[in-house]
Amino acid sequence: SSRWWFAYGLDISPLAPNRIAVATGDNMVRIWEPYQNKVIQVWQSVRTKVMVVTWHPYKEGVVSFGTEEGRIGIYDVNSANMNTSSTYHEKAVYSMSWGYAPTKFPDDPLKTGLYSCGGEGTIFCHKPKELGKPAANVNSYLAAENKYKHQPPARTAVDWEFTAKLLAVGSSNGVIEIFKAPNLQLLTVFQYHTRIINKLRWGKNEGDRVMFKKSALKRVLTVLTFHRISHNFSSGPVVTII
Repeated sequence: SSRWWFAYGLDISPLAPNRIAVATGDNMVRIWEPYQNKVIQVWQSVRTKVMVVTWHPYKEGVVSFGTEEGRIGIYDVNSANMNTSSTYHEKAVYSMSWGYAPTKFPDDPLKTGLYSCGGEGTIFCHKPKELGKPAANVNSYLAAENKYKHQPPARTAVDWEFTAKLLAVGSSNGVIEIFKAPNLQLLTVFQYHTRIINKLRWGKNEGDRVMFKKSALKRVLTVLTFHRISHNFSSGPVVTII
């Protein structure tokens, strides 16, 4: 049947480009290997539509997914091991990204966590080895760490640039914030328009250039390019409004 090709999202493995994870509307994650003409169907603990999938940046075969019900899961293709987070979003999960967690994990010197953003406007950071424990509320952490004096808008999208250790966060009012690991220090704020940010994606580094794409309603796609954004921010938050 071709019904499963009603796809909500896909992600190509950075370590095995022949593996493509597909988020589908029939309550499954598909791991598609086109050169081998092979499809692995992942349905355990999924239960509902899968809205987004993303591969781990350095652990081969590990893929995460977010569902219409707000649940988060991590699946290991090599071991067929499935784990789901005990922390739920109130609404569907539309954005996820692996990145640096604000607290150190004893089992992972790179401090890698899974960031998820739900339709209710909250970002969580899940510890892969401790999915049974409550996930960290990243919204609260960002507000405390950067001493916000205002009520931030609902967050709608997240994406990490893993090498540069930069986190991009999109919001319901068109604001894009850039944070720097390890403490998620606010570096820059952009507001290109006033519509919701539906998707964020960093491009590849090109020397000193880092860029990402953002899309909003009416299918608008914008590419912003930064120069040396990750340097010379040791003296506190530097905020730029465009």
